[in-house]
Amino acid sequence: MKDLAKYFVLLAAALLLFPSTAEAQKRGAKKKTAKTEYNSEAELAKAKELFDAYAFDEAVEQLETAIEKGKKAEADVSKEEALLQKAQIGAEMLPGTERVVFIDSTVVDSKDVLGVMRLSPECGKLAALAVIVKNAAWARELAPAPAYVNQFGDKLLLAYPDSDGVKRIASSFKLGDGWTTPKHLDGMSGVKGEQNFPYLLADGVTLYFAKADEEGLGGYDLFITRYDTQTKAFLKAENMGFPFNSPANDYFCVIDETLGIGYLASDRNQPQGKVCIYRFIPNSTRDTYQLTDKNAVQVRRAARIASLAESQKGQTAQIDAAFNRLRKSMATDATSRTAKIHRFIINDDIVYTSLAEFKSPNARLIASDLAQIQAQIKNQQELLENLRMQWGAGNHSEQLKQSIEELAYRMFQAQKKVNNMAKNMRKAELGQDK
Repeated sequence: MKDLAKYFVLLAAALLLFPSTAEAQKRGAKKKTAKTEYNSEAELAKAKELFDAYAFDEAVEQLETAIEKGKKAEADVSKEEALLQKAQIGAEMLPGTERVVFIDSTVVDSKDVLGVMRLSPECGKLAALAVIVKNAAWARELAPAPAYVNQFGDKLLLAYPDSDGVKRIASSFKLGDGWTTPKHLDGMSGVKGEQNFPYLLADGVTLYFAKADEEGLGGYDLFITRYDTQTKAFLKAENMGFPFNSPANDYFCVIDETLGIGYLASDRNQPQGKVCIYRFIPNSTRDTYQLTDKNAVQVRRAARIASLAESQKGQTAQIDAAFNRLRKSMATDATSRTAKIHRFIINDDIVYTSLAEFKSPNARLIASDLAQIQAQIKNQQELLENLRMQWGAGNHSEQLKQSIEELAYRMFQAQKKVNNMAKNMRKAELGQDK
């Protein structure tokens, strides 16, 4: 009996030390569940906070750790992977953040964006397509698309669907009272994603536009490309980087070279239906920050335009000159509407409205020739309009078409000559031609 009692005591002790198989499995399952538990929403929230602060390297590190944990838990990490791709793009762009002086900003309804970005006549204009092209079926289908018209009023740039329905930048030319069917720009077909919101500098070479695809930071990103006169096609487009781009939609980058003022249209930090128009001073050459651990916060703030005042430090004279140009332009434009006064822009602070104001005889002579050539261009413009009216009336002869194209080309060349003369005039008046 003693041996039997001893056996039961030992058995009871063994059961306490070694639980049943079912209990062991249950405890193991709990332990395993605790090990592989993964909260996707919490991980994404932490990464998004870093991403929105432009702390892209930290966001990448956090997301890579989260994705590894999520995969071990056999969780869906597709959202984390998508954000990781954006964070990696941001991390690559941040060291190239450009120093830009922003002079002011205004928030408007999205429908009013084109009206806010007023350009000098020499820079063409932005307008709704329906305002420019009134009698073409292809234009009605695209309304209310934005479009750019050059300074001569005979070339139009817009986003036009290709055979797959993807919008790409295209050009249309004025013939008679109408416009030709848009043709996609050579060299732009290789650019991935939807393209929109074009703006062409007065040089006819430099093109700004926006595109949206998975390779960008989010929404539309702004790009720049240039026309190669040798290949007769646009070169590979380059992302404009920070601060022009953001994870939101960045629509327009517009440079008024006459006034030395740029416009950036973006819906970053804006509610639905609103767009912020930033005015800035364009750089003659690209000037970027040198990103270090010490200035990382400063560069991140500059990249996301966290403060206009921070971009203006030490730039008081430059900003005052920009506002003076804007004020004089507005005043001169108002005067020109009532009296046809010629404007001779000398520098940021000097704008003449008559030859008598010139101090340099050489500059006055150039200005006189300049005014005559501009008058000739105006006459040619009237002739061109007459030829186009003939085309619109039904005369579609090859000879008329060739005459229109040749005259338009001569006017383009004449405008280039005018631009060079204007530069020489300014140098002579300021004593810089010696």
